[in-house]
Amino acid sequence: MTRYKKIFTRLPQPALILNPSGAIAEANLAAVGMFGLNGSAGGPDTSSKRVAAWLGEAVEETSSPFSFVEKQFEDGSGRPRWFRIRPARVDETEEQGSVVLLTDITERRRFLEELERHASIVNSCEDAIMGVAPDGVILSANKAMAEVYGLNDWDAVGLSVFRFVPGDRRPETAEILDRVFNGDSVARHESWGKRDDGSLFPLSATYSPIECFGKIIGVSAIIRDITERKNAEQALLTGRRKLAELLDETVNALSTTLEIRDLYTSGHQQRVAAVTEILSQRLGCGPERREGLRIAALLHDIGKISIPMAILSKPCRLDPDEMNIIKKHSKVGFQILHNIPFPWPVGKMILQHHERMDGSGYPEGLTGSEIEDGAKILAVADVLEAMSSHRPY
Repeated sequence: MTRYKKIFTRLPQPALILNPSGAIAEANLAAVGMFGLNGSAGGPDTSSKRVAAWLGEAVEETSSPFSFVEKQFEDGSGRPRWFRIRPARVDETEEQGSVVLLTDITERRRFLEELERHASIVNSCEDAIMGVAPDGVILSANKAMAEVYGLNDWDAVGLSVFRFVPGDRRPETAEILDRVFNGDSVARHESWGKRDDGSLFPLSATYSPIECFGKIIGVSAIIRDITERKNAEQALLTGRRKLAELLDETVNALSTTLEIRDLYTSGHQQRVAAVTEILSQRLGCGPERREGLRIAALLHDIGKISIPMAILSKPCRLDPDEMNIIKKHSKVGFQILHNIPFPWPVGKMILQHHERMDGSGYPEGLTGSEIEDGAKILAVADVLEAMSSHRPY
């Protein structure tokens, strides 16, 4: 008996013996330390009575000799802890009390609660999230997967991930999974997915390895349906194309308005635009900059709309006063266009297209680097076209 007493006393988990009245008859060292009891017998102390009452409730809740309950209680320092309580009768024929074994499961409960919190977060996500095994079988999936892939039953566990991949995209997906199983991550990969009804949709997927004890055991895949984004991008491209067409038509209309008024220089702005395009290509300008130069060339003389026709169509040399009036056209053109939000410095190029590197130009007599580079190209094209065309004056 002494031998069993020592075993009971030295058990690493808390163990107590309750007498038929429910009081603590014996408590091993682990129980004494855990609950701050004052010895091996029940005694009158408050701690023993509280523990005995709590254990008595647990014993009543068990329905068989092998059943257990999980309950929360405070340890000797007042910290709440969770225990698995497994009671057993000392003697099945006589009421000799109960032996109660307790297992501290606080950390396990915290771990499970943490898992539930993470599961709740994953299930509340609008993106489909799944864990995939090395053979492509889905190990876990959140509720959003049903919505993204059109499943009647949201639980896709056990299905093959390739069921949701179009045939021509399966080699690509298999290659990505192999890379991730080897430790790589793939972020925001855009591809196509297949819904349960066979319809396709564009998606963005992020793949990451799932590690456990230093070993990769699966792949985490976060799938986002980007149909709305793709539609918005297409609408934006269509809108930009229409806006560019509208801008082009507006520029052509303004350019044509001046040339209808000044028949002697009809076609001048279009020819300057053609020369500007050639020069800008030879200088290595990009497509966006070339477009800005083209528009500036088509509108560079728009300010002449303010000049009297008698001067524009004078069939002889202009006198100094008339020449001064002509020189105002670059400023007038700038005033007409400077409030239009072109993505290029069109107004500045038009203002400066008669400036010269040595400062002999107008309207401000700028020199060298003070002149906008686009205005320099425009000036060369304008002079070249003017020298090669007939002017009545």
